[in-house]
Amino acid sequence: TKDTLGIRAFFDDLRGFYTDGRFQDAKIQVVLDEPFEDFEIQVNKGKLTQVVDNLFLNSEYWLKEYARRGELDSPTIFVKSHKPFVQISDNGLGIDSSIEDALFQPFVTTKPKSIGRGSNQSIRLGQPR
Repeated sequence: TKDTLGIRAFFDDLRGFYTDGRFQDAKIQVVLDEPFEDFEIQVNKGKLTQVVDNLFLNSEYWLKEYARRGELDSPTIFVKSHKPFVQISDNGLGIDSSIEDALFQPFVTTKPKSIGRGSNQSIRLGQPR
């Protein structure tokens, strides 16, 4: 089932869910970078939520790790929107150069073996409405 979603409302809801909930103890902020271009898409909301959740949880892991090691003061996840693209990034230290060429292969990670689901840090949302 596909729903018509406004991108700003979708990410506003997620920002509140994570910032006021799961990320609160780690003091991770989710910021919608302005100008944030709002547009509508037709998508299965559950599947889009799953993709974004995977990106956010990957960022959460590494931001917590860098903060724990004292390498990061204000862990932040940024969401930018420029129709038809949405870019998700964070202010962590970046991808280890040893996996850059294989990053989008299934199960590629530098997390400990028992942690994680792989990663992807950018999504294209198809044809906007």
